[in-house]
Amino acid sequence: MNSAIILAAGKSSRMKKDIPKPYLKINGKLVIDYSITTLENSNYIDNIILVVSKEYISEMKDNYPHIKVIEGGNSRRESSSLGLKSCNVNTQNVLIHDAARIFITETLIQQCIEGLKNADGITTAALITDTIAQYKNNSIVNMQNREELISFQTPQAFNYKKILIAHKKFRGDATDDISIMMMSNYNCKFILSDKQNFKLTTQIDYDNAIKILRDN
Repeated sequence: MNSAIILAAGKSSRMKKDIPKPYLKINGKLVIDYSITTLENSNYIDNIILVVSKEYISEMKDNYPHIKVIEGGNSRRESSSLGLKSCNVNTQNVLIHDAARIFITETLIQQCIEGLKNADGITTAALITDTIAQYKNNSIVNMQNREELISFQTPQAFNYKKILIAHKKFRGDATDDISIMMMSNYNCKFILSDKQNFKLTTQIDYDNAIKILRDN
């Protein structure tokens, strides 16, 4: 059995809106609806868990009575852990996705799940095209070789038992789940994403998503 967790409990502070990103509307649909629809229609996902902030639990349960809806935690890592603990006991693989990436595709889902045949964890990732540098106090301190760098995205997929163990062992916070797996020395690999799998982080991202959906 393959379960999917959609994380939608963040505060979306960088968007600078009163409403968190997953509950903004694009073309009459909530942002979170796009990921739910794709995962519901996927041939590789058997059930879905929605992890949402407390004030949206009733609304999401009303909108999706057939989907398990749980309250998230105070951090992304905590919300992810709560989602993992809520998966069906028969889950073998789990896919974790950020609701703010609305352009998730069946191809990405398939590649993530099938990639687990040869890995404990799979992340989608994008190649770095800009020049990257470390900085401190507004001064550049170290240049990075972009040919050796990628940026992690979601969806990410995992062997369910192993990601549970990794979360239990991990102390501190993490910005995604593949990092937690890597810190536990599990075999982690990546697949290249398409350019459209961007995250709605700023108003520019939101406006860009509206344009893409309108053009399509």
